[in-house]
Amino acid sequence: MADNDQWLWFDEDDTVETPLAVEPAASGAASEAFDSQHVVSAITLHVSGNSGQALELLKRGVEGGTLLEEIYPVMGQICFELKRYEEAAEAYGKLATLEPRHKTAAYNLGVCREKLGDYDGAVDAFQSALEGPRGREARRAMAICLLRRKEYDRALDHFDRHLTAGENEAALFGKALCLHRLDRSAEAIDAYRRLLARYPESSAAMTNLIALGMAQQNWSLVREFSEKLLKLNRGGRVPLQGLASAALAGAKWELAAGYLNQLVKVAPDSFEAHYNLAVACEKLGRRAEAVRAAGEAVRLNPNSARAAVNLGVALQESGDHAGAAEAYEKALRMAPGLPSALYNLALLANQRGDRKEAAILYQDAVSKGPDCAEAWFGLGYLQLLEGEDKASIESFRTCLKLRAGWSDAQLNLAIGHWRAGDPEAARRALEAARTQQPDSPAVLRALAALALERDELEPAQEYQRRLHELGGGSAELSYNLGCSLHQQNRHSDAADAYREAVAANPGFAEAYLNLGHALHALGREEEAQANWDRALDLKPELALTRG
Repeated sequence: MADNDQWLWFDEDDTVETPLAVEPAASGAASEAFDSQHVVSAITLHVSGNSGQALELLKRGVEGGTLLEEIYPVMGQICFELKRYEEAAEAYGKLATLEPRHKTAAYNLGVCREKLGDYDGAVDAFQSALEGPRGREARRAMAICLLRRKEYDRALDHFDRHLTAGENEAALFGKALCLHRLDRSAEAIDAYRRLLARYPESSAAMTNLIALGMAQQNWSLVREFSEKLLKLNRGGRVPLQGLASAALAGAKWELAAGYLNQLVKVAPDSFEAHYNLAVACEKLGRRAEAVRAAGEAVRLNPNSARAAVNLGVALQESGDHAGAAEAYEKALRMAPGLPSALYNLALLANQRGDRKEAAILYQDAVSKGPDCAEAWFGLGYLQLLEGEDKASIESFRTCLKLRAGWSDAQLNLAIGHWRAGDPEAARRALEAARTQQPDSPAVLRALAALALERDELEPAQEYQRRLHELGGGSAELSYNLGCSLHQQNRHSDAADAYREAVAANPGFAEAYLNLGHALHALGREEEAQANWDRALDLKPELALTRG
């Protein structure tokens, strides 16, 4: 069935930016410069919880036009603490205009502009503060704002210049995030690792390393930091998604199901979690769980045709063919011509013996989705059943172009060539299949039968020997090998082959009869007679063939 092995990416952007923040500088309100009664009274009122009265008092001082350089810093700080950032910015802006050399005016104006989301204004303000006493903090804050403006190259330059004077978590994270956003993945990974070496509990850095690993399909990186993050945040969504994705990518279905079962408890509304749980349970043969998970995925996203197909697969494997057909039809209503839905409907038709309907659906599937290898395989298989050998060859060739190394397709291609009268092409296809599955009994049996047809008895014997070792021998194949050896008067080898035939099928009368002939030729009359008697007991009419 199609689509039941196609798990979904968790498509949320889990990259974290939150550790970046800027804080204002203290106003210096308690210094000796603040000796005006207006300012002292305002500070006293603010500290006692009467911030509104404090601001009114300061505004009266502004209206009087006195002590503005002392009033504006205090007014700005009180407004900032009250989260009235626009008023705080206005106060610091006026202070910067009055006194361009003020120690903190430009910096604190930048902080207020950043809080308001005005990153352009913040960058301008921090630029003015670079030469001041808080220049290093201004450079880091400016880099943060540039990052938020998505000017990653400029931001990276300022983070690097800030870090030359010493490391801190925000700047290290900012540098790593810039490299991450610039798709300089290897450098970003190194930068996040450098951050974690100093701040080992930085969950943001671990989260972003997981995101990088997911983007690169670097599952060892995903596992490494998902496991570390899970220790910090037991039951966290992001590490469980990472661990589940790594397990799914490695086809470790039991492990994936375990993580996904935890994830659906932590994130019950995650469509991808339920969808992928259905995939894992289907692979494990847990039909009831697969149906429940697939049904929940459909409930969460009723407009997903893929989810409907996934539910159909789970129902079909559970034996609910009517429910499966209904799910596939629903998928086709949402996505007309969806190849996976058409293909699975064709399987259902084939299972109920309606080859004509199955053929129509397979043809429709490859027409609507020429890249659907499963549909080409199904079509080719049906063509083989119908004796359309040349058509089946083309179908399996197309299938193998889409999925190189599919041994079952190689085997069926070989059968098509064989029936079409091209044994050499059949042999090449079978050897290609054997490359993929060296010990496949079906491939070895086909190679042995082809060798017998071409009177290549030594290769046939070697294939038969390997089949016997694998426990996959065929009574018919052993019998045919015995006949070929018998015709070349290799009676001892023929007797061995007939013995293998009767060991595989104790009721094989013809094999007992020919074993008797081979033993007779070897002069072992008593054994020959015993085998002839056995043949006649099983099939008396064989008496006419003795002689």
